[in-house]
Amino acid sequence: MLQSKSISLLENTLHQAVQTCVNLNLSCYDLFLEMDFETGTFLVRDEDSRLQVEEVLFECVAPLDRKSKESELKTALRTLLKEMHTAEIFEEDVFEDPFSVVYEGEEEDEELFYRNEEMLLVDPVLMEHLGEDLDLLFEKLFSE
Repeated sequence: MLQSKSISLLENTLHQAVQTCVNLNLSCYDLFLEMDFETGTFLVRDEDSRLQVEEVLFECVAPLDRKSKESELKTALRTLLKEMHTAEIFEEDVFEDPFSVVYEGEEEDEELFYRNEEMLLVDPVLMEHLGEDLDLLFEKLFSE
């Protein structure tokens, strides 16, 4: 698990990126997050690279288990983004619909947050056994 100091730095960097978007009145549909594990540099940028905010997380400099550290980082970022969404940080006029935050990993990109006012957000945990639950529901309905 990431240390609280690193999580605090991530949170401050995300808030700084949001504030920069607002101050520059940048219309954003996407924010991209990158982590350079060689230098420990965490970067937030918009789709046109007009916005660039970065911070060094010393905990992430050349970790022994890079995949594990990246997984911890994505988990912490998801939590922070969910908290920011709850606090309506992304309700500023500069964040257009649909709006997403994407982590650009070394092997693959992963969408960590997605907001579309016309869609309902569903936690992936709720979706894990959806097929089984629906099969059970239909079985009960049609057996009566």
